[in-house]
Amino acid sequence: MILPIRLYPHVGLQQKSLPVPLDQINSDPVQQLIDDMIETMYSAFGIGLAAVQVGFLHRIIMVDVPGANARQPTKLHVLINPEIVATLTSTGNSPQREGCLSIPGVYEAVARPDYIKVRFYDRGGELREMEADGLLCRALDHEIEHLEGISVLDKVSRLKRNLGTKAMKVAKYPTTRSRYSRSDNPLVERALPPMSERLFLSSPANE
Repeated sequence: MILPIRLYPHVGLQQKSLPVPLDQINSDPVQQLIDDMIETMYSAFGIGLAAVQVGFLHRIIMVDVPGANARQPTKLHVLINPEIVATLTSTGNSPQREGCLSIPGVYEAVARPDYIKVRFYDRGGELREMEADGLLCRALDHEIEHLEGISVLDKVSRLKRNLGTKAMKVAKYPTTRSRYSRSDNPLVERALPPMSERLFLSSPANE
């Protein structure tokens, strides 16, 4: 099922996500959420998505970045409770432009590490580690920041943030508008149910 994607500055995007209890990783609701996130990400032509972007405060992300060339296949990575254990940033590192499914039509230059090492659980509940550089490194860092309530526009100046918000209003969405979620007042939202309840929701909280 394709889930509605929250748009910046939705208050939900500013909240820190909660760890998924290990005994719940293989539960039907969590597995269904992962499947729905995969369908949502590909439908929106994205290379990454965090659960908070579709209304669930769970520490779940996924990335699928293009290979170094057209012949190199992409690979979907699903990370549950990801934790950054190491990063490296070179002296000559410079910010690069990146976008976000929650900020359609807006691209800002953001500084990211050159290398990242992440520890996480896969969707089968196995503890794993991943090392990445290049675009995969950037995508992982981007999505993990979503879990901390940080979006791309939170990392730029107030002027750029205001310009980016205005640009969203005239941008062509990558998919139909019905797949996006914007509250009448994006800064006001009902209190989210406790984690134990949200684990068993079959769809995001009302927007």
